[in-house]
Amino acid sequence: MNIHDAYPSSYMNGKNTESGTSLVIREVKEETVGKDNVTRPVLHWSDTEQLPLVLNKTNAMTLADMFGKETDTWRGCQVQVNVEKVAYMGEVHDAVRLAPALQEAEAELAF
Repeated sequence: MNIHDAYPSSYMNGKNTESGTSLVIREVKEETVGKDNVTRPVLHWSDTEQLPLVLNKTNAMTLADMFGKETDTWRGCQVQVNVEKVAYMGEVHDAVRLAPALQEAEAELAF
């Protein structure tokens, strides 16, 4: 048994996400999340089988750089979801990171 399966999450994270997955953004909604009940933007995917992703500042700024600062313009945009090792509070964690979808990146290189 995978121990992470014993403690399922309602949101995408570095432990329950496959790196290299390409997904299309359906919408961004503000939701109350976490133990502290804070409001954060949450990405929901066109593929409703995929868990939503609570946007941290890194991923939010990455999307703003790719698609503009207004989240309404992100609808229908495709991204690649990756899992990377990051240092946080003195420990190394698996973190979800967003990048341009491969076909978009390859198309930009072709010009």
